[in-house]
Amino acid sequence: MKTSKKILTSGVILSLILIMAVVFSGCGGPKNLEEYVNDNTEAKQSIDSLSTSGMTVDVKENTLTYTYEYDQTFDSSTMALMKTEMEKAMSSMDSTFESVVDTLEEGSGIDGITVKVIYKDAAGTEILSKEYK
Repeated sequence: MKTSKKILTSGVILSLILIMAVVFSGCGGPKNLEEYVNDNTEAKQSIDSLSTSGMTVDVKENTLTYTYEYDQTFDSSTMALMKTEMEKAMSSMDSTFESVVDTLEEGSGIDGITVKVIYKDAAGTEILSKEYK
């Protein structure tokens, strides 16, 4: 399960890097990432295409949030174990998410972009949340 989630997350992140690099090429200076995406049909479609069953990607102000929601609920002890393992897996992917931030900032000309990764169970209870700046 852990390996497949890591592969899925890596695939999403790499797709996001490529999509955003293309989307932001030649863009002209929006106030924030959300404004750019809302004013640019291609960017909006690119973000929307990343959302699938169990996974959503959205933009609010200068934060791009990737949310994965499991299709089951977990008790608190299981969540604690999952959180520990997820933190280890996420640490190994720090450079990938930091690269997404750099790509978005360079391509858009907007400083202060944050990428946030959230994992939740089916009840919406947060298991792990991590931000990259």
